Amino acid sequence: METLPLELLEPLLLCLDPIDRVDKALICHRWAECMVGSLLLDNVPLRLCGSTLLADFPSLMESRRQYSHLHLTRVSLYALPPEFWMKFAGNLLSLRLIDCCFSNQALSFVLGQCTRLEFLEITRPRLSSKLGHKPYGRGPPPISSAFRFKEAADSDIGSEEVRRVLLNLRDLSLHIDFEDCLGLAMASRLLELTPNLDFLHLPCRAFRVVPYIIANQKRLTKLNLRAFSSEEPGLEELLKRMSGTLKELCLTNCGSVVPRTFNSVNQCVHLQKLTLIQPTELSDSQIGDLLAKSPQLTFVQLVLEVDLSDEILTPISNLKHLRHLELVNSKSLENCIYLQSLESTRIRCAPRVLETITELQDLRTLMLVNFDITSAFLDKIIENLPLLEHLQINCQRLADEEGVKIRQLQHLRSLSLLGALFFHDETFSKGLGSPVMEKLELEGSRLTDRGFRSIVAHHGHLRKLKLVNCPNISLSGLLTALSRETNLHELVLSARFADHNEKPWFLRSLTDTCPRLRVLHLLPLPYREEAEFQMLYRRTSAACFTHYSEPNMSELDRSYFNDLSFCP
Repeated sequence: METLPLELLEPLLLCLDPIDRVDKALICHRWAECMVGSLLLDNVPLRLCGSTLLADFPSLMESRRQYSHLHLTRVSLYALPPEFWMKFAGNLLSLRLIDCCFSNQALSFVLGQCTRLEFLEITRPRLSSKLGHKPYGRGPPPISSAFRFKEAADSDIGSEEVRRVLLNLRDLSLHIDFEDCLGLAMASRLLELTPNLDFLHLPCRAFRVVPYIIANQKRLTKLNLRAFSSEEPGLEELLKRMSGTLKELCLTNCGSVVPRTFNSVNQCVHLQKLTLIQPTELSDSQIGDLLAKSPQLTFVQLVLEVDLSDEILTPISNLKHLRHLELVNSKSLENCIYLQSLESTRIRCAPRVLETITELQDLRTLMLVNFDITSAFLDKIIENLPLLEHLQINCQRLADEEGVKIRQLQHLRSLSLLGALFFHDETFSKGLGSPVMEKLELEGSRLTDRGFRSIVAHHGHLRKLKLVNCPNISLSGLLTALSRETNLHELVLSARFADHNEKPWFLRSLTDTCPRLRVLHLLPLPYREEAEFQMLYRRTSAACFTHYSEPNMSELDRSYFNDLSFCP
């Protein structure tokens, strides 16, 4: 390998998992040289968090690697001197700023250096109206306390240099409080200077910035917007303006939007994906008419509090290109028998709906929530849906004699068994489905250490594993079995595995047992809103370890994971 030319070495390294690719670059000087180029780092984002910034900065500046994606979490942009941006910004294709502190001038300077930028995300910014360093809570001091963004002192987001950069921007995501004058000013300026956007994501109440979208955006193909009251003007005009280019539309919080506004959706002649969350002001006939006038739809998601009537289901059955359907509270799918090419469906439904599902013989994904399937229906799934790749079912009415049948679905890559109270080791003795399964979720099972060892013996390629309310699995049995899951990236466990006394040893053991593990969820959480901890494990590689747990982490925990940030 040391003597291979770069044109042969690069394709070999591209076959590796991104984290393994970075790890293996430490093996020899030749591999390390190959990893300098941005091609092999294209899917390896550089993640920097506030509490580790000072420790990471010297090695970053010495590195010759050219990253294409940069994620900053709880970082003050004032803490990064111009040398950092001059070194890394020129190759960036995407930039994510999450819970970061900056001013318009600081952002202007950063954007001016990102000459190839195509994607920008700004989430919950801590905006400052002043130049220079602003204390950022308990975050670190600036690396260069003398740096005050002098280069940006006379510039703004509207400078010519920044204008040229923003002309290349294709995706923009702004999770900003538009009621705040600083947030509104920044968002409106960005929208004015990004006329070539393809995708715009605005998860907050965005009626204040709609006029800027209408005035400046000409080619949006994807729009994800939190809808607003019809008393707040602009949505109807916005949809009409984008009707010639829009291909994907997601409207959340639709309860106060009047039918007249939804009529504008019918003018989107190229619409392929449609998501409507709680359009309570629309009647079934109006929703059906909307679907009937969009025959090219391939993706439909409807979230309603009431059962869907035939006035909605009949137009759905006539969507010949439909591949993905998500319905909630549907009382019947009898009119959807022609959806033979349906590949993905996520339905919460009544029992009589289920018979028609088994007629969809090309179905690839079936997720049934809030319905306890019977042994007879499971038999029909196995008999009529042999191509299933993703299956989620509630198993409270099933026992081992039914559970062993699941292994007949040899194409399964993802399996979620909820309420598996009567599934014991027998169900798992010879595995479940395909040996190349990548995702397995078990909730409420009486599985023991012996049964869990059988799972890992037959499914050694798992990337995500979830074990919740499985009280018969011991901590030692868990870690012993996980040592065989060398590909595991995400692990979801009941919090009992990491109680106060055993947590330090448990976390230390996990880092040794699962070298590729990036995400750990500990459930249930002791508070209502889930707090996210992003922790960069102290390795020479770029492996990113994300941990979900309670916020009162001990100092010993922090010795293994050295960055912390909250995401509400």
